[in-house]
Amino acid sequence: MIQACSILALLVRVLGRRPFVAFFLVSFATVLLLAAVNFSSNRALERYIADQIERVPWDISVYQTADVPLADDVRQAIRQQNGITQVENLTFLRLALPPSLTPLIDDEPLRTPWLSLLTATRESLLPPDIRPRGHAAVLVLVGSRSQMGDAYLQLQHKKRFELRATPDLQQNPSPTAESKARADHPEYTAAPLTLFGVPLQRVVRIDRNDLNRWFLDKTSSPTLLPQLGAILVLPYDREVIRRYDLAARGIAHHEDDGVDLHITAGDYFPEIIHLAALDRPRLFSGWDVGASLARIGAIGKAIEERLYVITAAAELDNTSVVLLRRMEGIARQIALISLLVSLPLIWMAWILMAHLSGLLLLNERRKFGLLRLRGTPGSLIRASLLLTIATAGLAGGLAGAVLGTLVPLFSYTDGAGLPWDTLLKVQRPEAVGAFLLIGVGMSLLVSLRFVRYASTISPLEASGRMASSESMSTRVRFGWIAALCLLVGLLKIVGWIGGWSLATFSEATWALALDRALDFISFPLFVYGLATLTASRRRLLLAVLAPTTRLLGGRLGALALRHLATRQHRMAAFLLIVAMMTSLSLYPTIMTTVFDDKIVRGAKVQLGSELQITLDIPSLVDNLRLIEGGMAQRYAAVRAQIDPIIARIRGTPGVAAADYLVEGLVDGLFMPGYGFSGIPIYLVSEPKTYVATAAHEAGLGAGVLFGDLIGRLASGTDEVIVSQAIQGFYRRQPGDRMPVGRNIDRTMQTAPLGGSVLYLPGMPLKTINDRKSFVSARIDYLNHLFGFNSYMAAAADNPLLGHIDALLPRAVLLVRLRDGAQTRDLTNQILAALPSPPLEARELSEEVARLGSDMYIFLARQNFQIYLLGGLLLSIIGILAVALSNYAEDRRTLSLLRIRGCGPAELLRFVAPGMIGPSLVGLLIGSLVAAAVGFGLTDVVWKLREVLTVLNLLPTRLAFSGQTALVLALLIVILVVLAYAFSRWIFRRTARESIIER
Repeated sequence: MIQACSILALLVRVLGRRPFVAFFLVSFATVLLLAAVNFSSNRALERYIADQIERVPWDISVYQTADVPLADDVRQAIRQQNGITQVENLTFLRLALPPSLTPLIDDEPLRTPWLSLLTATRESLLPPDIRPRGHAAVLVLVGSRSQMGDAYLQLQHKKRFELRATPDLQQNPSPTAESKARADHPEYTAAPLTLFGVPLQRVVRIDRNDLNRWFLDKTSSPTLLPQLGAILVLPYDREVIRRYDLAARGIAHHEDDGVDLHITAGDYFPEIIHLAALDRPRLFSGWDVGASLARIGAIGKAIEERLYVITAAAELDNTSVVLLRRMEGIARQIALISLLVSLPLIWMAWILMAHLSGLLLLNERRKFGLLRLRGTPGSLIRASLLLTIATAGLAGGLAGAVLGTLVPLFSYTDGAGLPWDTLLKVQRPEAVGAFLLIGVGMSLLVSLRFVRYASTISPLEASGRMASSESMSTRVRFGWIAALCLLVGLLKIVGWIGGWSLATFSEATWALALDRALDFISFPLFVYGLATLTASRRRLLLAVLAPTTRLLGGRLGALALRHLATRQHRMAAFLLIVAMMTSLSLYPTIMTTVFDDKIVRGAKVQLGSELQITLDIPSLVDNLRLIEGGMAQRYAAVRAQIDPIIARIRGTPGVAAADYLVEGLVDGLFMPGYGFSGIPIYLVSEPKTYVATAAHEAGLGAGVLFGDLIGRLASGTDEVIVSQAIQGFYRRQPGDRMPVGRNIDRTMQTAPLGGSVLYLPGMPLKTINDRKSFVSARIDYLNHLFGFNSYMAAAADNPLLGHIDALLPRAVLLVRLRDGAQTRDLTNQILAALPSPPLEARELSEEVARLGSDMYIFLARQNFQIYLLGGLLLSIIGILAVALSNYAEDRRTLSLLRIRGCGPAELLRFVAPGMIGPSLVGLLIGSLVAAAVGFGLTDVVWKLREVLTVLNLLPTRLAFSGQTALVLALLIVILVVLAYAFSRWIFRRTARESIIER
C-alpha cells in the first residue's frame, strides 16, 4: 500500500505538471465566469427592482371606507409608524343625494342624482384637467348630454357652489332652553340651512375611464365612479369635508352639547385613500429582496395593528410588498437563470478542455509509452492523472469563485462591499457549489478520453509519428446528438420568428418551464448542430473554404486546401469556437438594440413627436363660445386661439414641425364602459400636415397603410376613422354609414366609415406606468381599458360633423424637434410662450423611460461585458489550443516547408487559411444566429409583458447598433492578429529543432 502510494505520488510529479496547469486554468476561467455572471445577474435584479420602485408613487395605500371624522387619526397613526416619511390623503366621498340635500350653483338648484366630493392634501394627486387652481373649486360633470340635458351649457361662468339642507322636523327633538339661548344655534324649523359654500372656478366634463386610469397610476387601484352625477373637486379643507360627511350621514348641524339637526340620509360611499411613502434608502435593498420584503411587510403589519384600534373600516394595500413578492420569485431563480444564460460559456469551456486534452495527448504520448515500457500499471497512470485533474479543477474552481465574486462585488459597490449575510444571499453557497461541481465535473468528464488513452497506449503506438488512435479522431461525424441539437435549436428560432412555442400547444407547468429553458439554451444547441453539420460535409466545407484559401494562400493555396482536407477536425474546431464566440458576443448587443428600437418607436407613436403638450381649451376660449352652435362653430373658436400658438412654435429655433389635434367628446354614441357619452373624436385640421408631423408607422392602419387612411380625411371628404374597438362593436365595414354622435337638434348623425386604426399617434395619453406592482385583477382591468379604447378621428372641416353637439375640452400640440436640439431648454421656451399653463407636457426621453423596463433586458445589459470578455477569453485560449494542437501534428510538415525555402510570408499563407477560413465561416454562422437570437428573445420578452400598451401594437424589427459593429470588428481583428502571431511564433526555433520530436 505504501509502495503504491509512493509510486502514485511520483507519477503525479512526473505526469501532472502540464495537466494540472491546463485544467486549473480552464476550471478557473469557467467558474470565474459563472460566478461573475451570477453576481452580475443579481446586480441586474437589484437595478431592476430600483427602477420598479421608482415607478411606484406610493408604497402603502390605506383605504378607509367609513368613519370619515377619524381620517386625521388614521393619518396620524400611519405617520407615527417608524419607516414612514410622508403621508397624504386622497378623499373621494360619493353620495346619492336625498331629497333633504340640495346643491346650488349661484343660488340655482343643481339636479343630479349623485354628488361626490374629491379633494387631496397634495395637489398633484388630482388629475391635471380637473385640478383646482387657487382657492376655487372645479365642478366635474359625469354623464351623457341626453342624461344631463343642457346642464353643462347652463353652468358655464357660474361663480359659487353651495350645499343646503332642509331639516326634517319629525326627526329633530324640541330645543332646550340652553340651546335656544345660544346666538349661533339654528332654529328648529324647515328653513334651508347652508352647510358650506365655495367659489367655483370652472365646470368640466370627464371620461370616467380617464379618471380611473389616474387612480390606478397614483393609488394602484381603480375606484367607483357613478354613471351620472357631479363631482366637486376642491382644495383640501377639513371643515368642508366634515360638514359634507355629516350631511351625508343625515346630520345637518352638530352641536357639542349633543343636540343635532337631522336630515334624511342618502346612500353614502365614502373613501379616503391614505398614501404613505417609506424611507426607501433604509428599507429597500435590491441585493436582499427577502430582507426588504420582511421589513416592508413588518411595517404593513404594524400599521394594520395601529389602525385596528382606531377603526375597522380601514384596509391596507401594500403596493411595495406586491412588487417585492414578485421579485422574490425571480431572486430565487436567479442562479438557475445565470446558469442557463451562461450555457454558451460552459459549452465553449467544454470545447476548450477537449482540445487542451488533445494537445496533452500529442505532447505526452511518448512519456506514456515509456512508462508503459518500464512496466508501470495502467491503473496507476489513470489514478495519478485523475487525481491531478480533480485537484486542478477544484483549486482552479475555488480561485475562480473567489475572484468572480470579489471583482464584481467591489466594482458594483464602488469598493464599499456588502454585509457578509447579504453577500451570502447574493452569491449563494449552493450556487457556488454548483459552479464548482460544473468546473470539476467538466474537467473529469473531458479528461476521460485523455486518461483512457494514457493508461492503454502501447509502447509501439507511442513511438509512432502519428498514432492510429489519433488518426481515427480526425473524422467529424454528424450523429444523432448533433442532429437533435440542430433540430431543437432550429425549431425554437423559427418559433420566435413565427410567434409560437411549446406554451402555444400546452399550458402545463412542465411545458412552460421547458419552453423558458429552451429560450436560453436553444442558440448554442443550434450553433453546435449547424457547425457540426457543416464540418461533417467535407466537400461542402472545402467548397466554402476554397475562395478564402486561394485568396490568402496565393501560390500555396492549393497545397493548403489539400492539407485542410486531411484535417477536417481542425476546421470543425475553429468553426465551432468562433461561431459560439460570435453569437455569444453579438446577441446581447442586438437584443438590447431591438428592444430600444421598439421602445423609442412606441414612445414616438404614443406622443406623436418628441414633445407633446396638452392644453386646456376652456382656459384659452370663453366657455360660452365652446357651447354655442355645433362642432364646426366651436372648433372655429378653438382654432382662432390655437393657430397663433402653432405659428409661434413653428418659428422657434430648433423646431422642425408642429401640428395639433383637438379632442371632442360626442354624445349619444354607445360603447361598453362609456355609456352614451365620453367617446372622443379627434379633429385633424390638415391631414397632410398631421401625417408629415406625427410619428407613425404604416401598420397602425388596420388593413390599410396609416398614411393612406389619414389621407381619406382630406379636405372635402366626409369619412370618419374609428378605433378597432368601435368597428368591432358596431360591425361596420369601410363605406358603411357609421353613427358618430348627436347633433344639436338631438338627431343622430352618421358618416361613411373610412376604416379603423390600431392607434392614433398624438392623442392624449391613456396609459400608466408599466410596473410589476399590480395584482392580476388590476392588470386585467388595465388591459380591458386598453383593448376597449374607443375613439374616432375626422377632418375638422368634415361637412357632416358641423352640427354635432360635442364638447372640446383639450388640444394636443405635437412638436417635432430638429436633430441636436436641447429638448429641455426648448420645452421651457415653448411653455413660457403659452398663454396659459398646459395640462401636461411630455418629452420623448420621459416616455422612453416610462415604457422601457424589463428584467431580461436589464440582465442582457448587465451581463454583456462579461459575455464579451468571457467569450473572448475562452475563444482566444481555445483558438490557441487548437492552433497548438495543429502545430504539434504538423510541425514536421511546417519544418519541411521551411527547409524547402518557405519564409515567414509563405508560411503565413500556408497557416492562415487553416485558421482564418473556418473562422470566417464560424463568424458568419455566429452573426446570423446572433441576429435571430437577439430578435427572437426580444420578441419573447414583449409577449411576457403583462400590461398592454401601444408597444404591443408595433411589430418587432431587427436592428443593429454601432456597438454591434464594433464588437464584430473586434472579433475579426482578433482572428487576424492570432493568425499572424501564430505564423510568426512558428519561427521561434530552427527547422531542425522543430522537426525533432521531443
